Amino acid sequence: MRTLTDIEAVDLCEAMRLGVMGRSPRAASVVEEIRKGDWRSLPPRERGTLAIACVLGIDPMAPSGRRHARQLLIDLENAGMLHHADGTHVGEAPAPVITELQTKDRDTLAADLRFIMDDRFPAKLLQVAGPMAAIELMNRNCLRLKDTKSAEFLAMIAYPIFVADRPRRRWLFRYGLMGELKETRGNRHDALKILGDLAHRVGVSDAELNIILGFFTGAIKADSNNAAWCAAEPRCGDCPLQPSCSYGRFRLKQGAAATSVGKRNLATAMLPEDRPREKLARAGAGSLTPAELLAILLRTGTDKEHAVELAAKILRTAGSLDRLAHMSIGELTRIEGLGPVKAVTIQAALELARRLSSSTTPDEQPSVTSSRDVYEHLRPYFLNRRKEQFVALLLNSKRRIQRQIVVSEGILNQSLVHPREAFQEAVKDSASAVIFAHNHPSGDPKPSRDDIAITHRLAKTGAILGIPVLDHVIVGGDNYYSFAESGTLEGNA
Repeated sequence: MRTLTDIEAVDLCEAMRLGVMGRSPRAASVVEEIRKGDWRSLPPRERGTLAIACVLGIDPMAPSGRRHARQLLIDLENAGMLHHADGTHVGEAPAPVITELQTKDRDTLAADLRFIMDDRFPAKLLQVAGPMAAIELMNRNCLRLKDTKSAEFLAMIAYPIFVADRPRRRWLFRYGLMGELKETRGNRHDALKILGDLAHRVGVSDAELNIILGFFTGAIKADSNNAAWCAAEPRCGDCPLQPSCSYGRFRLKQGAAATSVGKRNLATAMLPEDRPREKLARAGAGSLTPAELLAILLRTGTDKEHAVELAAKILRTAGSLDRLAHMSIGELTRIEGLGPVKAVTIQAALELARRLSSSTTPDEQPSVTSSRDVYEHLRPYFLNRRKEQFVALLLNSKRRIQRQIVVSEGILNQSLVHPREAFQEAVKDSASAVIFAHNHPSGDPKPSRDDIAITHRLAKTGAILGIPVLDHVIVGGDNYYSFAESGTLEGNA
């Protein structure tokens, strides 16, 4: 998925706002009403009128639509279906026959109105934490105003919320801010989060940006069709967002061929210069998002997802690059669409990055003068590792680290850490001395019996080979244990 910088987010919203307001006087007046309105002080009967309009699909912004919804409210009151708190009848006119609604629909609508028009409704909304909680409140208490409908009603009364309907999600999908367009609760929640974050970064209210996006996508009918650029059939040719929209530029460049791009491929409709490999070659690796960089490693996606979409899903599942770096192959392959080959490729690339971050030139290699030096050098390497790993630091005659090698991984015992493997690279490199170290993922660096036995055996072997073991350091979280400092290192000549 696409990641916007703050400047890109501001430019995007400003271009959309100027385009909509310039084309649609009605949009400008609605935005002005939203700015002046306060949902907390809206009269109960006004809330009821807007609720009826939302349920029945009546346009409350048009005078005729508002009159229609208000008349239905009066009819329900006069039919005895709505009452004051003291139980008295609201209307004074004879009870009408409401032929527009079936009996079941009248009952469910009246039940919703009793909740909406209750004097305690604003206080209940104030108690919930955010738009998703507000929708859940509506879902628990309403029969007709649920999910998208509840968001539409809350937006009508100027509550700070976005409507995650299909037109708005379709724009997010086309612009690359969402990975899929499926009608699921999870996707609606994701849309609310993305749009809320966009409004926060730009510095506009949720309600205002929701209205502008509604006109831009055709979710709200404008006084001129020219204001709905990104409707079901988009008008990319004169769209104010076209220069920054990969999908729009794709449609313009491909012409008639773009009509064959189905729903599945909307997010993959990239011009060659926008594809990760070409983008890296043209603008450098720094111009790519983490998902785009990861997509280059994956090379291909699946029959359901483009490589960039799959990469974005992997990063969402992991939670962060650091968490991804510590996921096992088994954990990675549990992500749908990620097989063993791709999982191994990811692990190899991240391990290279980890080694690069700790690598230095020969002249920059750290000098080891104490056990604390060993701990400070290895602490970042062992950070967040879940398995024990036994490493050897090969030193030259100046006590500088020539190389760091991994001897074994897993719970230590004498079969895993054999002197032959432990000293093999030290002999090849003609190391002057060696320091061994391993980590305790538990955080407690206290040596076990196996740790002590292995240390003594390796120290004796080093003395025989003429490659002295200067220390064995156990790293446990923010602390360490040194056999040299404790005076328990044996076997040196």
